[in-house]
Amino acid sequence: MVENEQGLRVEPPVTDAPVDSEVAELNGPEQGVMVIGDLILAPTVTGEAGWMRHVLLLVLLAGSPVSGEVLRYEIGPRESQLVVVLRRGGIASGLAHDHAVEATRFRGVVHCDPRRIGSGRIELRVDARSLVPDRGVLRQQFGLEGEIDAGDRAKILKTLHGPDQLDTQRYPSMTFVSTRVEGRADGRWVVFGEWSIRGVTRKVECSLTVTCTPERFEAIGTLRFRQSSFGYRPYRIFLGAVQVRDEAVLHLRIRATRSSRK
Repeated sequence: MVENEQGLRVEPPVTDAPVDSEVAELNGPEQGVMVIGDLILAPTVTGEAGWMRHVLLLVLLAGSPVSGEVLRYEIGPRESQLVVVLRRGGIASGLAHDHAVEATRFRGVVHCDPRRIGSGRIELRVDARSLVPDRGVLRQQFGLEGEIDAGDRAKILKTLHGPDQLDTQRYPSMTFVSTRVEGRADGRWVVFGEWSIRGVTRKVECSLTVTCTPERFEAIGTLRFRQSSFGYRPYRIFLGAVQVRDEAVLHLRIRATRSSRK
């Protein structure tokens, strides 16, 4: 009797016994052996109790990823949410509004080993042309004061996508690619990566509270960045008396489903 790489006690194969299926039981004069592909299991306890242990082991192996296996999870707008909150500033800020801008088209992927905290890698690609400002329910979600009527929303949308701001006709994509992840024992990730807007890429970091299981990846957190570092000046009027603050906060709520792709 020897131990294999998984630490299971195994019986050498019986060469003269037929194996008609992928899972077969070979009955010897002293004990039974179960063959599963190339894995041969011999019970440490004979009889029904021994085989029941095998059944339990197989259920556990089938239901859990092998340690070190990196799984792929796909991100999309149906279950996830990406919202940038912009705060008003200037000496006449009372005349302006805070804004919540939502991405309605985006795709992403997470690679993660559920058994290793901080083992992940995250990639996101946002269609910048899909950004929509100040939907009523969104303003309520983020506690923004005041209502913005349809006419003002149309003006904000035009300014947001215009050449002085995101210029989405020339730069239709915004991307984030993580370069390093540091895991914390409490389940948080500190994610370092590269955030690209208007063709300019800057190094950023964000903090995420993460839940990763074999079937689901969920994360919630924020990423802060300065708009001016990406080559455009935040919106302002009246010589800056009314303006949008330079710092923007991207709020991420990610719910990703495991993909069969690698």
